Amino acid sequence: MLTQIATLATEAIVVCEMLLGMVLLLVWIALELIGYGGVLFYIARSRGWFTLVAPAKPRRDVRWGVTVRAAGLRRNLEFGIRN
Repeated sequence: MLTQIATLATEAIVVCEMLLGMVLLLVWIALELIGYGGVLFYIARSRGWFTLVAPAKPRRDVRWGVTVRAAGLRRNLEFGIRN
């Protein structure tokens, strides 16, 4: 009876060791893949093989005439000319 319990305990320990080994192996493989993927991403980005798209800036709604008129009004204010 005692030998059967000891055998079961030994088998349970062996199974737990194998499961732990498999889990650690999978974690190690995942970390390696993430690391190599990061290196490949950095190389591809630094060589310009692809670019990250930035959101488009809104266009300014300032027309040329409005800018010129504002500059003229500022100049007139410097010389004391009232419009």
